[in-house]
Amino acid sequence: MRSKNAFRNLILYFIYEILVFAMGIIFPRFIILTYGSEINGLSSTITRILSLINLIQAGAVGAAIFQMFKPVAENDYETQSSIMYTSRKFYNKITIVYLVIATAVGIIFAFRLNNDNLSFVYVLLSFFILAINGAAILFFNSICDIYISPHQKRYLLTISSIANQVVNYSILTIVLIFKLHFLFIFVAILCGGITSAILNTIFYKKMSKGLINKNPANKNYKIPGKSYLMMSSVGSEAITASPTIIITTFIGLAYSSVFSIYALIYTSAKTILNSIQLSFSAIFGNLVKTSNNEKIRETHSCIELMTFIMGTVFSCGVGFLLIPFVKLYTKEVTDINYIYPLLAIFVSIYIVIFTFRTSFSYVATVYGLFKKTCYIVLFFGISGIVISIVSALIWGMPFVMIGLLYNQLGCSIATLFVLKKDVGWFKFKKLFIRLSLLIVLTAVSIILYFVFQPLISRWLIWALYGIICVSITFVILLIYCSIFERKEIKLLFGYFINFVRKKNKNEEI
Repeated sequence: MRSKNAFRNLILYFIYEILVFAMGIIFPRFIILTYGSEINGLSSTITRILSLINLIQAGAVGAAIFQMFKPVAENDYETQSSIMYTSRKFYNKITIVYLVIATAVGIIFAFRLNNDNLSFVYVLLSFFILAINGAAILFFNSICDIYISPHQKRYLLTISSIANQVVNYSILTIVLIFKLHFLFIFVAILCGGITSAILNTIFYKKMSKGLINKNPANKNYKIPGKSYLMMSSVGSEAITASPTIIITTFIGLAYSSVFSIYALIYTSAKTILNSIQLSFSAIFGNLVKTSNNEKIRETHSCIELMTFIMGTVFSCGVGFLLIPFVKLYTKEVTDINYIYPLLAIFVSIYIVIFTFRTSFSYVATVYGLFKKTCYIVLFFGISGIVISIVSALIWGMPFVMIGLLYNQLGCSIATLFVLKKDVGWFKFKKLFIRLSLLIVLTAVSIILYFVFQPLISRWLIWALYGIICVSITFVILLIYCSIFERKEIKLLFGYFINFVRKKNKNEEI
């Protein structure tokens, strides 16, 4: 059942990410062509700011999910009920706080961004519409996540996320075709968010019916580690959102649109890599509670290998294809230059470091090392933001990425030391061999592009180069795995066969 749910989670999440990536690539281009770079920059800026405000609740979900692993494994419904009751009470309060803060920040930025093209009222309405969407997702989706994820059924959350995207982009298509006011762009996002909230609520009620007591005996259940997870999430999201906010505040709203195209690429890579972690984190969490260290180590090594494979393919593709992609994507845009080769290189480096960090960072969360990782994230997050501001002001917009690279690398190294000290079974073993291969292949892909600078004038040619690049990377990884990763590949193959057999058996029944 564990492997079955894990592969189902992973497959559906990849389908979702393909949809998000495709739509995220297609529609910003048409928004830029229809409404201009400033409106695309406005959308990106508001989204980043609200995601940062959303962190007033950060830590509650992660800590609650961590606390749910044991009662779920032991079918302890009374404890599960207490956790859900406490979480719901928390979110009742925090949703109101979120709306108040979002409105206040919206007013401030409405004054700041007010110009001849963007009036105070329209900027404030844009904030308000997306704040309502954020509040709905904050309350409904978070509660459902706390219950559904520990039961290893994240694919249900993914289904609602797919519905969100379908509704959002269907309405957005109508908005673009008829060239409606740009506020309807945000209305489309709101409709998608409400759709996902409704579906998640339905899934939650169906799964918890007759099991979760709405009036548990322990109504004051304490969820430890929540404050540390909150601060960690604040530090992490603050550094992630900082480039867009820094560019909007100090350089210009149109340049936020430029950065958003590059950010779309590394954000997609982050989401895909995180999907591996999310799809298997429930299995890993249950193993930590119920299995021996050897089994835990084997499972972690497999997850680590999958993370490096996906990260290598993505970083090599980005290293060779990102600049041609931006050229094709913005060739009809005349209001601002979108071609920044140095920014493209920074994006590739970011994906490499993030792959490295993602391959092991989830272990600290599963083992509840919230306090130690919190201090790490806060230190490198705050100092990273300062570095980004100074770098961007001195050297220009692309150097806003310096702080992000510093943050990811610093957090990676510090977290490794924590795991080495506090998790007995954790070994570096093949970690740095896998990392070396990732770095070398990514560097080669970047060098090859700048040496040959292939003429890529059409999307078909770009796609063919992409197929060639991915195919060559896969062949190299296959050769490497067949020599150095036989045990992990055998285990992964075994998990897959077990999943297929169980699926066929269930179909026959």
